[in-house]
Amino acid sequence: HLAYVDARDQAVAARRALEFETTSYVTAYLAADDSRVSEPLCELLPRLYPPIGDRAEPLVGAQSAISNQHAAAVLGWRPQHSWRTLATAARIRGTTKAAVRKSIRRAAPAGLFERLRALRRMR
Repeated sequence: HLAYVDARDQAVAARRALEFETTSYVTAYLAADDSRVSEPLCELLPRLYPPIGDRAEPLVGAQSAISNQHAAAVLGWRPQHSWRTLATAARIRGTTKAAVRKSIRRAAPAGLFERLRALRRMR
């Protein structure tokens, strides 16, 4: 889906979910408002996965393929961080890509990247 969520936004959503009072369960997707690629998904997805056809047409600009509207409605959660902002700030400061990756790793929960690698190997 080429979607992502910043670890800081994920932490806020987790906190709100823990404080949410309900007698049943609620599920919601967490995703940033933008995709994790710079190219519009309406152009990229049909090339990567031709059977998708014209179903990607609504995904213009930087729009994410995953909606976080339910999380917004139920938890009052909205993503506050974007990789685009981080990348722009890094370019302004002259930070290298390696330094940006290092700062992202520091912001992520401990063991997250190792768990993601293990999940990829399982596919």
